[in-house]
Amino acid sequence: MKNSDSSKTFSQIVFVLVLFIYSPFCSFSQSFFSTINNEKTIIFHSNNVVMDTMEITMDSSDVSCFGGNDGMAMANVIGGYPPYTFLWNDPLAQTGFLATNLSAGYYSVLVTDDSAATIIGHVTVGQPAQITSLIYPIICSNMTFDIGSHYYSTPGLYVDTISANNGCDSIVTTNLSVIPSYSFIVDTVIVAGDSILLAGNYYSLEGSYDDTLFTAGGCDSIFTYNLTLVAGIRDLNRKNFTASVFPNPLTSFAVVKVSSAFDQKEKIFALYDMLGKEVMVKRFNTSETIISKGDLSQGIYYFRINLSGENVSQNGNIVIQ
Repeated sequence: MKNSDSSKTFSQIVFVLVLFIYSPFCSFSQSFFSTINNEKTIIFHSNNVVMDTMEITMDSSDVSCFGGNDGMAMANVIGGYPPYTFLWNDPLAQTGFLATNLSAGYYSVLVTDDSAATIIGHVTVGQPAQITSLIYPIICSNMTFDIGSHYYSTPGLYVDTISANNGCDSIVTTNLSVIPSYSFIVDTVIVAGDSILLAGNYYSLEGSYDDTLFTAGGCDSIFTYNLTLVAGIRDLNRKNFTASVFPNPLTSFAVVKVSSAFDQKEKIFALYDMLGKEVMVKRFNTSETIISKGDLSQGIYYFRINLSGENVSQNGNIVIQ
């Protein structure tokens, strides 16, 4: 009878050992003695390496361009009882541990393990700031301003989306200014047989003569001189009336000089802007006088020098810097 009990006890020990060795959830950690049927029996205990609760960590990759949808989010899960299932709250309701093609935003994922336990993770997918710029181009009236695939020729505010150097969209706001091309008609009268300096050339025949000048902005301005001849006998020395303004361009002061034969005659120097508005008048009785830039703006101006009471004049252009 005793042998039968000993055999039974031994079988119990072997059964326990077999359970320990083949259990995938156990590892040897400690042992103690217990008594079964008044016999001392060795019972083995182990720590369970399976975590009953799940833990989740979240990672993300930001969108490469503002407004894009190439962001990613990833859920890393440990514990619980694999395998896991995933369900993201993105528009595609993705079901993998990695969610792709995401736009910037806040995302959640529901993870369920094989025992139906659940855990929720949260992550934010960011994006870079939007690329914006404001430019102020200036063009002439016969030109266009090109940006991207658009062409503008009238003043105004325009907004375009173009590709930046990094391949992302850039919002460009253009505040376009257009400088008009001015046209001026100047009527000039001289005595038949005389000549006059117009547009850098001397003319003695009636007709219209054009001269193209550039404004301060580099745009064209057209001067048309209508030259008329008057028949009559004039003092021969009237043909010797010459006048000049120097230095040209004018930066602060300039000298207006006429031929010395007319020292005693009153001379009138008049200056006009590109719109034909008279901006300066000066009278003098000597062979020369000095004019000052004053508060005149940069640009091209037209001048005329007349002998007072005489139909004799000299015309020209001067640039003020």
